[in-house]
Amino acid sequence: MPAGTTLQAMESPHSVQRSWDMSRGAPVPGSPKRLVIKTLSSKDPIEMAELPDGMTVGELKALIAQRMSVPPRKALLLRWYGSIIEDEHTLMHYHIPDGAALEMQMTGRTSAEVDELKAQLKQLRIKNTDGKVGIIEGLKLSTKVVDIKKTIAERKLFKPEEGFLAVDPKNPVCELVYSAVFTGSFGITLDDEKTLGSYGMLDDDVLLFKPPVDQEFLDKQAAAEKAAKEKAKGK
Repeated sequence: MPAGTTLQAMESPHSVQRSWDMSRGAPVPGSPKRLVIKTLSSKDPIEMAELPDGMTVGELKALIAQRMSVPPRKALLLRWYGSIIEDEHTLMHYHIPDGAALEMQMTGRTSAEVDELKAQLKQLRIKNTDGKVGIIEGLKLSTKVVDIKKTIAERKLFKPEEGFLAVDPKNPVCELVYSAVFTGSFGITLDDEKTLGSYGMLDDDVLLFKPPVDQEFLDKQAAAEKAAKEKAKGK
């Protein structure tokens, strides 16, 4: 070792290089505001914008799960240059630059993880037929389906779409559909008097909301279309 050279001075360049290797580049200031999420099954990447400062990987996963209606029985893995990034760390910890692309993979949870999510049930995601998502919190395994419907109506979670009626809190006539592996409109239509626990729901599960149909509107629309066709034939 040359005279006057300390061990710290010799190790410093290597330590910095290891840090840069992990981040796939020189450290970048601040936390990314926009990221692109790529999946193997989807041709179109998903853009996540307006991300807050100090966001953790776990918080980003939760945001992606809500955006993509990922059921809680599936766990998300995010990779940055092939390496899995851990939930407890911030995006800034990995020196991920603004606009970077992360790779996402979905895996099945273990039975122990599923049982834990059942016991932790506190909120559900409600998705309407237009793709909008609302969250209902403060739930329990003993909460009845009809209470979910009343909450949707009282909070006016969704504006009535054309051809549908608003839900009356006193008589919440609507449908809630549940599938353990969320597949859009397919699943079990829930019974008002049954509890969430009786369906084996997990914390942050997804329900599809189907509002009551405005039959009068649909009849008028059908009559107008019929009249237009008859008029076109008469020309």
